[in-house]
Amino acid sequence: ADTSRARARRAMRGAQGERLVTGCEDNMVALFDFPSGEFTGNATRSQTPVCDVAFSPTGAFVAAACDDGNIRHVAHETNQLTMLKGHRDAVLHLAYDPLGRYLASSSADGNVRIWTTDDGACAHHLLHGYGKLARGGEETSAPAWHPEGTLLAVPTPRGIRLLARGTWAADGTLSGEGSCAEQTRCAFASSGLYLAAFGLDRQLFVWDVREKHTLANVRCDAPITSLAWSPVHNALAYATADGTMAVWDGVVPSHFPHPAIATHAEHAKGGAAGGGAGGADDNEDALDAAILEALGDADADPAELAPTPAPARAA
Repeated sequence: ADTSRARARRAMRGAQGERLVTGCEDNMVALFDFPSGEFTGNATRSQTPVCDVAFSPTGAFVAAACDDGNIRHVAHETNQLTMLKGHRDAVLHLAYDPLGRYLASSSADGNVRIWTTDDGACAHHLLHGYGKLARGGEETSAPAWHPEGTLLAVPTPRGIRLLARGTWAADGTLSGEGSCAEQTRCAFASSGLYLAAFGLDRQLFVWDVREKHTLANVRCDAPITSLAWSPVHNALAYATADGTMAVWDGVVPSHFPHPAIATHAEHAKGGAAGGGAGGADDNEDALDAAILEALGDADADPAELAPTPAPARAA
């Protein structure tokens, strides 16, 4: 993709996979065809550099998190812009509710806010606990939604806090079990059964969400900047601040339900265990999609990534 005008800070594919949005240091939010990389237009322009971007689940809206503390929420077809204002410092992370009603944001001001997408109102806010954050620092809090939209996971200095949709009441915390308390990033598997979480001890843990205990872990040499589960394979793609790009194969032990939603449904119906849905080409495309989502890089080539050996199971 031609992003030569400025370095892209963040890239995200749309739900249907045929569009890519990038947020750049030149304040532009650009749209591209995927996978051709053809530039199709600008969604919006901020007054300051863009820290994160996201497509709504249907692709009807694009959200851009900006250094000035504002979120630009743009209707893709009409270009109607709604400004979501409330943060007092740079907005670092965005996460759309899978049902499209809410948008979660995390800021360097120490707050996580949950916005209603139809009117741009702030439905709830809470402190993530890290206080004022330095841009680009290891301490951060990148929230993630359960794939059914029932829970919002918020990394905090005391573990991963789970909030119930709508009431925003605490629904438990994932902490202990060998993982450090200070968590920074997380991602749900497409089945919703598992959550991968990364902490300041530079360990990536996989949690059983229902039982609230860890299943496996791997240590990284540098902070993880993004991660995503494969929608088909038992695999997790992640990228680190030192430029490492990796795929962790066999994340969930084989005697547990498969993390991919299609395969988990097959298990529930008594289907074959351990395999993915679709043919080999579909499986490879799905893993490539997970890699690109994790890397947030429009120019990344999944073919350059080699799967990492399965780490030892957590004690």
